[in-house]
Amino acid sequence: MLDGVEGKEYAGIGKDSLKFSPNSKQVAYVAARRSKQFVVVDVQEGKEYDGIGPSPTFSLDSNRVAFMAGRGGKQLVVVDGAEEREYDGISDGSPIFSPESNRVAYVANRSGGFSLHGQSSLS
Repeated sequence: MLDGVEGKEYAGIGKDSLKFSPNSKQVAYVAARRSKQFVVVDVQEGKEYDGIGPSPTFSLDSNRVAFMAGRGGKQLVVVDGAEEREYDGISDGSPIFSPESNRVAYVANRSGGFSLHGQSSLS
């Protein structure tokens, strides 16, 4: 329920995944259907993955959303619906947005080594 309106029913909602945007105008969470998980922002469902975790992250200006996802034994970061490269793992606490909300960063593991990755928005 959000503001007295019942949302769509799913097989499951991720524990502790419910997040309000910093401006409190949007809500995001991890939902499950069959054996797949996906992020829902307001009522918009995202692409399905093997797993998502821990929860979606909003940028400080509330205009962007990022999260970690798993597919085929690999992990990747999804920013504003766009998939980044696949890695062996993505570190806890990733991804994060810059204070200006125009950049995102995360730590990824490939072949046993860790490195910092990220992107800038095109705006």
